[in-house]
This record gives sequence, C-alpha cells and structure tokens, in this order.
Amino acid sequence: MSRRYPPLTAMMAAEAAARTGSIVGAAAELGVTAPAVSQQIKLLERHLGRRLFDRGRGGVTLTDAGRSILPYLAEGFDNLAKVGQIGPGDRSPGRIVVSAAASVALKWLPGAIDAIRRNRPDLRVELRMEEDPVDFGEGGPDIRIGYGELPYTGLVRRTLVRDCLIPVARPGESRSWNEDRLIHTDWGGSYASLPVWRDWAAAAGFDAPDPRRGQRAGASALAQEMAAEGGGVALANALFAARDLAAGRIECPFGPALPMRDGYTICHKDRAPISRDLADRLILQAQMDLDFALSRVKPPLG
Repeated sequence: MSRRYPPLTAMMAAEAAARTGSIVGAAAELGVTAPAVSQQIKLLERHLGRRLFDRGRGGVTLTDAGRSILPYLAEGFDNLAKVGQIGPGDRSPGRIVVSAAASVALKWLPGAIDAIRRNRPDLRVELRMEEDPVDFGEGGPDIRIGYGELPYTGLVRRTLVRDCLIPVARPGESRSWNEDRLIHTDWGGSYASLPVWRDWAAAAGFDAPDPRRGQRAGASALAQEMAAEGGGVALANALFAARDLAAGRIECPFGPALPMRDGYTICHKDRAPISRDLADRLILQAQMDLDFALSRVKPPLG
C-alpha cells in the first residue's frame, strides 16, 4: 500500500516557522514570501486535520499537536542535511551527481530519473537541490539543470526543453474565469521577466486580472501545490505538472498554453560518457513529459 506523504514544501515551511518562531523569519530563511509560508502551513494543517500553530502579533507558537509533530520534522530535516554533507570521498564509483534548481528538483527531476532507471536499472544517481552558482570542482555535480542561461564555462550547454505555462487546478474546479480563484506566482527578482497571469490573459483575449485579488505563492512549485489542494487555479510549468496530471491530482481546466520566453538549460562535463548519456535521456524525458502535459490542456474558454 502506497503512503500519502504530506507535501515537502509544507513541512519545510512549518519546521522553519516553528524553529524561528515567526512567519516572516521562516520566509526569509526559505527565500519565499510570508504569505506563501502561511499558505503552506495551512496546507499541512488541512492535510493532518489539526491546528499546529497559534498566531499572534508577536509571531507564532506551537499548539500541543504542533509540539508533538515538530521533533519528527526536525529529525527528518537534520537527516537530509547530513545527506547533503557527504563529501566526495563518500561518493560510490559510478554514481552520477545531478544538481538542479529548487522547482526542477522538487517537481520534475525525481520522477524523470525514476522513469529513466526503468530502462537503466544500473544507473546510480545522487540528486542535489541548490541554487546557482554551484561548484563543479571535486565533489561537485556532473550535470546541472536550471532556467535560462547558466553561468558556467568549460561545460557542454544544451537546451533541456522550452516549457509552457498552463492553468492547473484540483479536479472539479469550475471552468470559468474567476479572478478571485487565481493563484499568482511571485517569481522573484532573478526571474521577474517570467510570464504571469497578466501575460496569459492577454494571449487568451481576457482583460488583465487584478493581482491584488486571489492568492499568491512565492514559487511555482508552491503555486502548483496550492492548486492541487483546492486553493484555486495556478499558472504552472507544464513540465512540472506532468506527473500530477497523470496521477489525477490536478487537471488543466482550460487553455491556452503559454510558451515561456527561455528554455531550461542542462550543462554537463563532456569528458564523462555517462554524463552525456544521462543528459541525452533527460532531454528526451523532458520532451515526452511536456508533450503529455500539453495533451491534457482543455479547450480555451469561450
């Protein structure tokens, strides 16, 4: 019987808020907005069916339920941190290290590697979630995936895929244009040029929505999770949505798909045949996942 895990991003938000005693402090640590942290905590509370925090002007305090859960969250993230501290001497021969930005690592890469290993069960991979720049020196990654132009020289640069943004929601969401049900993504300063609902509305022939209405998320992965939990309609990366679409967690209630301005880039060391082979397979898997997601886009609203 498969386990139904709480969303990882929600657990990260709750653990950080409990440790810092503040929604604002947790947001600063995680690099997202305070409303995004609050929304993730609410998602976790709904998932568990209990209130974990009392909110006050001075910050947040744990309820009895929160105090009973916190040790397990803290221990789990401590163990994850220990995994990240494994040095180059601990890397097993033949294992390839793949590094990716947060949303890629959380919403696409694990499933892509799993699909590839069905045909290459001998492939051993270590996944790392980290932001640019990363060190490609001893103990560094063999492959790096990120959005747009990556700041690395001496590596092979290739386009992983040029993604699209599609509306996603929990199955059963109304197929109507309702600004109060939109989830807006704050891409952050480094990605301020990425499309938002205003751009999608222009492509679809609608008036630009008021960004003050609806909900907000500090990352595309958070927006997709909010939509899956019934928080409204998010504008999600089709690549990242593919597996949730296949699992029935979300659907695309209406089109069109909006192409992103730049593609995702994959960099790898040319001297290692195993890096080139895995990069080839990741590029193929990305295109297949994107094609699947776009096949699930429903007709535009009339």
